[in-house]
Amino acid sequence: MPQPGPSGAPSSAAVLDRLTDVARRRGIDAAADTPVADLLAAIDPQALVPQHLVLMAGAVLAFVFRYDRMLAEPASDAGELPIADRSI
Repeated sequence: MPQPGPSGAPSSAAVLDRLTDVARRRGIDAAADTPVADLLAAIDPQALVPQHLVLMAGAVLAFVFRYDRMLAEPASDAGELPIADRSI
């Protein structure tokens, strides 16, 4: 398990581990070796970010992950309607 930073705050690696765990529980395949994981690991966990910005970034990432998942799925039958994603 990653060690806390010098001020007792979680390290970037600990934050990344936590975020990927949450993503996996939501059914998103969040590998630790993806470009998104590299970006998340570079974030300073002690920086103050306004709550509305965090919520907006989460919504954008959720949309991107769903879109990526949709592109990876084989085409469904024309008669089937898409089902809603109720994971949030």
